[in-house]
Amino acid sequence: MNEAPELGYQKDWSAIHKKDDPDFSEWGEKKKFYFMGLNGAIYGRMEVKFIAYYNKVGVVDAKYWVNPNGSRNLQYDPKKRIWPQ
Repeated sequence: MNEAPELGYQKDWSAIHKKDDPDFSEWGEKKKFYFMGLNGAIYGRMEVKFIAYYNKVGVVDAKYWVNPNGSRNLQYDPKKRIWPQ
């Protein structure tokens, strides 16, 4: 996932699972997405884990990587890390 695609982005994504669905997992699975914003001025990727039932509430765990320079290159460069220092 080191280079975001040039084309093929969609505006939304959704999934529906019923609790008695045999494919339903209480802890869910990690989903991976690419995103583009500001008409191609930024590109990024995101890993999202949906935890359907955690202590009586739903939880979303998300990690994301963004290149704000308009490049589709998403390869991590530790020299450019800005947080935490």
